[in-house]
Amino acid sequence: MEKNKLTAMQMGMVYNSLLLPSSGVDIEQIVCRAGEELNPEFFFRAWKELIAFHSALRVVFEKEQNGDFCQWVLSDFNLLPTVKDISHLIESE
Repeated sequence: MEKNKLTAMQMGMVYNSLLLPSSGVDIEQIVCRAGEELNPEFFFRAWKELIAFHSALRVVFEKEQNGDFCQWVLSDFNLLPTVKDISHLIESE
């Protein structure tokens, strides 16, 4: 595990999330529709490989006892996938 100080941009993002915790500011979410049936085993294996390769996907933030924030780059991360079938839901426009 590697400990680092936050960059100025990261500090701003932490500040925004503390100021407006439910706003969703600085949060990105992508929703995709697969054109065919997805093999969950292969899909999650690909995600695990991405996480292993890109350290930015293994960063966690922590508030230290002195009130400062730091980031930890984890040496590994165990992705615990969850699969939910929502095909029964009606698509709203």
